[in-house]
Amino acid sequence: MQTFGTKLHILRTQRGMTLKELALALGYTAHGHISEIESGKKRPTVEFVLNVARLFNVSTDQLLKDEIEVDPGEPEQGNEKGYISMTLAFVDRTPTQNELQKLRLVLSTYQDGSGQLVVKGNRTLPNWRDFERSVALVFGGEAQENKAIFDVLLPDPVKGISYGLSCKVRGTLGNTIKNGRATIELSNSSRYFWDRLRQKGINDAKTIAAQPVTTGSIVIDTVKGWHDKVSIANGGTVDLAKSFYLTLQYNPRSGEYQLYQFSLNLPDPATLAWKASGNRLIGYEGDDILFEWYYDSGGQLKYYPRVENAIWTSGPFRLEPLPGQRGEYGVLRKAAEYFPDLWAEACKEP
Repeated sequence: MQTFGTKLHILRTQRGMTLKELALALGYTAHGHISEIESGKKRPTVEFVLNVARLFNVSTDQLLKDEIEVDPGEPEQGNEKGYISMTLAFVDRTPTQNELQKLRLVLSTYQDGSGQLVVKGNRTLPNWRDFERSVALVFGGEAQENKAIFDVLLPDPVKGISYGLSCKVRGTLGNTIKNGRATIELSNSSRYFWDRLRQKGINDAKTIAAQPVTTGSIVIDTVKGWHDKVSIANGGTVDLAKSFYLTLQYNPRSGEYQLYQFSLNLPDPATLAWKASGNRLIGYEGDDILFEWYYDSGGQLKYYPRVENAIWTSGPFRLEPLPGQRGEYGVLRKAAEYFPDLWAEACKEP
């Protein structure tokens, strides 16, 4: 029979975590209390079990099915005042500095030739897919890797539901700092919008120009409908009340990055002024553009929320330079390190 402490030890070692690293991940400044739980000298509290389940993405049944006794109220030792329990970042709290540092470092690895975005000198940087995978890795989520409604799902193993993050990347940080608005591309497919519009008798650019208010409402309601489709209320598994847009804005010239978290709730289209101009449908918030839909050239729907309305904003940061000289790191080096014997054989002269 495996006790809770044994299972905790197995999970920790499978992840390659030291006791100190596990303590930090759970919000502790020392690891003595966790060591005593692993050895069976102390019983975990209910809260501690829930935190471990969330951290390792396992159910509480898996942790406790062979050991049902837990301490319902013993104060947890070793954590200083102000301890943040193992709740979900973005969902229940803002990310910690350690979590942000991990994300920055993971994003930095894509400079080695594996990043999607190729820049001058054949250097690479992280792009949208790299960002999604990095967020999933650092925050214990699941990258969807396809055209899903949400790019990353943060599972709650206790409740059996998930929280969605719609992850976006744009090289517009300079504009964001200048005009106070982030840039989020909500969609780049016009077909779904046109399908809805044609159902309402809006079939071409002329009809859009004649009915911009109706068109704008249909476009925004279509996006909301995508989210509703996977919501708990409609038989899905995603809690929309705690799901968000997470956008990574960067400046290609300065190399600065910044994260912004916005509500999933889009502004009421009826409160905006809509106008068709050229091949765009524009939704104005006062004198500023809030939405742009390029209905005749690519189908992009862009959203420009005010930074001051963000739920959370990180400080600016830069990617960490890779160690060594060029040629000493990268995907070739990874192959040599992962498969040393096979790589050495493959590199032999014929």
